[in-house]
Amino acid sequence: METCNHEETDSRLLVHVRDAVNRGAKNVMIRTVDTDVVVIAVSDLSKLQELEPDVHIWIAFDMGKNFQYFSVHAIHESLGRARQGHYQCSTHFQDATQHLHS
Repeated sequence: METCNHEETDSRLLVHVRDAVNRGAKNVMIRTVDTDVVVIAVSDLSKLQELEPDVHIWIAFDMGKNFQYFSVHAIHESLGRARQGHYQCSTHFQDATQHLHS
């Protein structure tokens, strides 16, 4: 795994996901209660698909009665190509996270 100098845990998680995909993982589950992680995962999916076209990233989100599983791929596709990059996901944060609170 490459040296990681990310200060934020949010982005560091995706370094570990990328490493797992580099090592052959096709299905990855991220457990979080932080919507920032979801937005970062959605924005990074295209890069991960360049490494492994069949990669599937899942989010186990929230806790207790609000706990849900989300497909990063489904969120990525619902946003459309024009809004899937880092900048676009951050500017459309509400769109990207509406799935999490519905």
